[in-house]
Amino acid sequence: MATGWVYSGNDAFIMGKPITKRYAGFVLDPKFIYKQDEWDCWFVYLAAGGLNRFQEVAPFKLPYICWHRRSDSKMKFWEWNKFFKKTKQEKNNG
Repeated sequence: MATGWVYSGNDAFIMGKPITKRYAGFVLDPKFIYKQDEWDCWFVYLAAGGLNRFQEVAPFKLPYICWHRRSDSKMKFWEWNKFFKKTKQEKNNG
């Protein structure tokens, strides 16, 4: 992830990069370049800690956020605002 962004704090560790949702299948291809004017999704490559922390520290907001689990290569997409509401509820309930 040479073109990504990293946050490391006592509360979370997050590696992510802005991508274009329709080309998400190329996210792990180091030769594929996402055009900045087409970015519409944050791909979270690795995260530990509270899920809601990403939205608090992300350098900018995009319409979507996505990730996949190590054991499952299928991408999971959430709208940014819905993801924020869900993780905020989990933080308040947990």
